[in-house]
Amino acid sequence: MVVSSMSLWGVAWWICMQNMAAWRMLRVFDKMPAQDVLTWNAMVLGHVKCSQGQKALELFGQMQTDSVRPGSVSFVGVLNACASLAALEEGRCVHHQFIQSGCKSDVSVRSTFWT
Repeated sequence: MVVSSMSLWGVAWWICMQNMAAWRMLRVFDKMPAQDVLTWNAMVLGHVKCSQGQKALELFGQMQTDSVRPGSVSFVGVLNACASLAALEEGRCVHHQFIQSGCKSDVSVRSTFWT
């Protein structure tokens, strides 16, 4: 099953629009038996959409600590978090990590570097 980055943004937005507080999203997430890159992406993107960029950055770090390899959608989310926080140095580190990751640079990732 192929899931586009737009559908993940849609899921993240839907979570926010359902009046589910970010702390509640985290409680549900923490109770999941296993988290994969899609669930991590939804959490990162959800926090970005809820204007919680710092928490999105923390989740991205935790994702990697838990040995979940970020994909291009992960990088789009965390770069948007960096932009929302005006966190230039963190953005540079994420950009470097993206290059080192070997992920394919699709249009959504490339456009993130210009926004």
